[in-house]
Amino acid sequence: MTPRITEFAAVQFSTDFKTEFTFLDYIRHKDPDSLLAGVKHMRLLTNTFGAINYVAKEVFRQDLGARPDATKVLIIITDGEATDEHNIDAAKDIIRYIIGIGKNFQTKESQEALHQFASKPAEEFVKILDTFEKLKDLFTELQKKIYVIEGTSKQDLTSFNMELSSSGISADLSEGHGVVGAVGAKDWAGGFLDLKADLESSTFVGNEPLTVESRAGYLGYTVTWLPSRGTMSLLATGAPRYQHVGRVLLFQQPKGGGPWSQIQEIDGSQVGSYFGGELCGVDMDRDGETELLLIAAPLYYGEQRGGRVFIYQKKQLEFQMVSELQGETGYPLGRFGASIAALTDINGDELTDVAVGAPLEEQGAVYIFNGQQGGLSPRPSQLRLRESVGCFLPCSSRPVVDIITSMSFSPAEIPVHEVECSYSTSNQKKEGVNITVCFQVKSLISTFQGHLVANLTYTLQLDGHRTRSRGLFPGGKHELTRNTAVTSVKSCFMFWFHFPQGRDIPPILKPSPHSETKEIPFEKNCGEDKTCEADLKLTFSDMGSKILRLTPSASLSVRLTLRNTAEDAYWVQVILIFPHGLSFRKVEMLKPHSHVPVGCEELPEEITLQSRALSCNVSSPIFGADSVVDIQVMFHTLQKDSWGDFIELEASVSCNNEDLSLLEDNSVTASIPVMYPINILTKDQENSTLYISFTPESPKTQYVKHIYQV
Repeated sequence: MTPRITEFAAVQFSTDFKTEFTFLDYIRHKDPDSLLAGVKHMRLLTNTFGAINYVAKEVFRQDLGARPDATKVLIIITDGEATDEHNIDAAKDIIRYIIGIGKNFQTKESQEALHQFASKPAEEFVKILDTFEKLKDLFTELQKKIYVIEGTSKQDLTSFNMELSSSGISADLSEGHGVVGAVGAKDWAGGFLDLKADLESSTFVGNEPLTVESRAGYLGYTVTWLPSRGTMSLLATGAPRYQHVGRVLLFQQPKGGGPWSQIQEIDGSQVGSYFGGELCGVDMDRDGETELLLIAAPLYYGEQRGGRVFIYQKKQLEFQMVSELQGETGYPLGRFGASIAALTDINGDELTDVAVGAPLEEQGAVYIFNGQQGGLSPRPSQLRLRESVGCFLPCSSRPVVDIITSMSFSPAEIPVHEVECSYSTSNQKKEGVNITVCFQVKSLISTFQGHLVANLTYTLQLDGHRTRSRGLFPGGKHELTRNTAVTSVKSCFMFWFHFPQGRDIPPILKPSPHSETKEIPFEKNCGEDKTCEADLKLTFSDMGSKILRLTPSASLSVRLTLRNTAEDAYWVQVILIFPHGLSFRKVEMLKPHSHVPVGCEELPEEITLQSRALSCNVSSPIFGADSVVDIQVMFHTLQKDSWGDFIELEASVSCNNEDLSLLEDNSVTASIPVMYPINILTKDQENSTLYISFTPESPKTQYVKHIYQV
């Protein structure tokens, strides 16, 4: 309930009556906890009739803050039956709720005795609770009942002003100046509240002029300050449901205070995309001036990517679209852009970087886009995936560093005698070449003050560009890989290599093929004749009620039962033929035979022509005698494919040791009906009834009229 429209007073009663605070007290302090801090419990009797008359005559007074044109509501909370008798005619114009709490209201008679204090019909205005703790559960219900009380236009009871404003659904703070979004204000056209320094008062700013088109636009769903060095403060606010495509409005206000003015409108393009659902201003070079405005449409759909972030660049007096960001393919419902944050410079190029969230990609993903001259890089430099459902992943930027590498050789030139053949007439000793490799860490973040340590893995190659190296490290290797810890202090390491001659040359195998093949047979447990004769049977299971419903994420599972009623079967293979509209997902063996191995792969399309086919190996290499297993094959559906009224499936099974006379039950077919979805769009008409208000003077029977366009 909106404090500026609803006012409160409190009275405690027993034998006597005491006003704990008046409407004027509430207007001045608006803090019920402090107003009730000094309350002392009054005991003795329960004079309910007298308390109601006291409130009607001594509390609802204009000199004590009551407004003469406001609807009056009285909520009576009592834990005892009335101990006095009187009439309450003085309260006939007051809407009265009464709540009986505790053991004194366990009988039907005691409960009905409360009806004389309540408005009519009493069933709607009397509540019985067994404990005071359950009062909290009544708050939502009472709010629904008294919407009209809060200041709704009496000429048009279907119109709300600030009663459902949802103030605080978004908020932003800049240099001590706060604003909060109020999406429900003005019949959900929305707007924002400019908070004053005391945070007690505020100014509402919304659509000007307020038009029918702006209704239910949700302006204020997001608000963000756009830093500016000029004389004007700049604010962007999103209305993601405006005309179903979304809109972002830009407002400005003199920095010293003054009226707000709307300076730019930016409209979305795709229906339902929630354009403006998230906003972020980016000061690329951190000079105090906003260069980019990022506008997210997290429900945008296109090219198997769910969500877009549109980049608008400030050019003269307004922002113009220059590019867009998007997530990875394969996530049409990923909600890329559900959250955006301008980071600091995390890669050392002195430009601001940006993080974009996609909560429904896998189990959640965060993309990092680095700043570059003129905007943001179109491709992410990092992609962070959440590792498990329900975990909180704290991230911090690590210092960006460069590794300064240097190498030197001794001798600086390779002497000729080092590479001369062993039968050369030269008598000089071959000493090889010494290498000194040095590493040093250098931070690219000028503000980083900590101690830098990096675990470095490096590789040294000799003649890395040649097929065969002329030099070798000790041990006959032309490549060495080492690990070391490096810091900002230079670290150096020594290595040595030489040029092998004569006996150091490794042998070469002769070019003729060298292979040996030997078959090892599987044991055959098939009696004394050692001849196994299998008898396989394949059937579709649970197909009687199977229907394929072509919803956007439809899938199909098919269950096959495979039996071997004779001796062991070798190399059992199941072929399943299915239409092009299905895409194979996975296969699994159902319990209690889930331990039996099964593997499937799709056959090339040139083999199957008009359809697609799976080849599945079951229990390779042996499918035991008298075995029965259930195989479940799962498919995705391809929405763009053409479908008929039915899909046809064909399955067959074979092995290496089944007699031709037993093949009649090795094949089976199935037909599954296809059901198509019907998309229906309904829209409510403006002259529909939003709600009904019951007052003591209203008719007992009221009618609700809803008109929809289909």
